[in-house]
Amino acid sequence: PITKNGISKSHGALNGAITGFTAAVVGRAQKLRARPVVWIAPRTGPCESLYAPGLVGFGLDPVDLIAVRIPPGRDFAVTALWAMDEALRVPNIGLVCAEIEVIDLTASRRLQLAAETSGGLGLLLRSDTGIVLPPTACASRWRIAALPGGPTIIEGIEYPKLPGVIRWRTELLRARGGQSQNWQLEWRNDGQDKSQTAGSFALVPPLRDRSLPTEPRTPEETTILRSGNHRRTACASYGHKRGEHRPPERGDGDRPESRPIPGPDSSRRARATA
Repeated sequence: PITKNGISKSHGALNGAITGFTAAVVGRAQKLRARPVVWIAPRTGPCESLYAPGLVGFGLDPVDLIAVRIPPGRDFAVTALWAMDEALRVPNIGLVCAEIEVIDLTASRRLQLAAETSGGLGLLLRSDTGIVLPPTACASRWRIAALPGGPTIIEGIEYPKLPGVIRWRTELLRARGGQSQNWQLEWRNDGQDKSQTAGSFALVPPLRDRSLPTEPRTPEETTILRSGNHRRTACASYGHKRGEHRPPERGDGDRPESRPIPGPDSSRRARATA
């Protein structure tokens, strides 16, 4: 789990799932600790900047968010690590997250000591490039991925045209004193939801059993299916309840009278008879 005092590392798609998941974690920390939070990221185009109205949807208050934008380049990692180390040592900061692609064991150990000294919480974010990650001193390591959205249900009514509930697949890859696990989580921050789960993570409910009920067949149904007349009976009993089939016009064993198909031979026989 994400420890109370320490550094956790998450990786995934920084432009999607991991950004939303991190925003939800930061919002929860902001709410529980009642202290400002710091988000360190590269200074890129306006489309890549943090969008305040979108952060509100994850329970994060932009008023108490300190965004540190560092110009990208050769010195970005060094500057970002220095900024994160300084922010973690401030007692009034509740959480510090930084988008840093590369970090070595020495730098991560220094950040871990800073977080333990001040009682802070730190998050390191990186994109999932498939490269084997070097060992770090982080208390936990996570992998975050997006899942298809869940149904939007308000006061017991499902609204299929509204955006679905945001869901993630979270994998705990490593944790001190823990085992690797994975969960499917969803974010609940509906303003109309007055329960205690509003504005928090929740486990994705299991799929419902949508199989049809297996009711025993009646003797009449069994006889009809064995005789091969179920198609005609189904048409005759359309609109009736189960087990209340209208009897067919003919008996179960009756077959319709077969008539020869007209052809040249039948025409000659007809003329000869006449």
